[in-house]
Amino acid sequence: MTRRSDKLNRRDFLAATAAAAGARPHPDYPLDGVDLLPVLGGSRTTFERTLFWRHDVQRAVRSGRWKYLHDGTNEYLFDLVADEREQADFRRSHAAEFERLKTAYAAWDKGVLPRRPRAA
Repeated sequence: MTRRSDKLNRRDFLAATAAAAGARPHPDYPLDGVDLLPVLGGSRTTFERTLFWRHDVQRAVRSGRWKYLHDGTNEYLFDLVADEREQADFRRSHAAEFERLKTAYAAWDKGVLPRRPRAA
């Protein structure tokens, strides 16, 4: 399984490139990536963080062992430690975690630029 939290994503690439160039984002348009140059350079250890993404109709958030996913029709909560293949839905058995991640996604989504409409 590819773990998104272990990879340098494009948002992090932008943040790292801007930091390397000495640029700072405009305060009205903050970056949602993290400058990982200290990690890549060895002066900082890796760290856990919450990741958010959306693609086509999918919306998701990953926080620690938990992943909230809305696939456009249904919503799920996966425990990636217990079930890394994402086959078991823990939404009902861990309702508080499900609501926490769903709420966190909604808050993140309000703070980023709206999605572009899909081309016809």
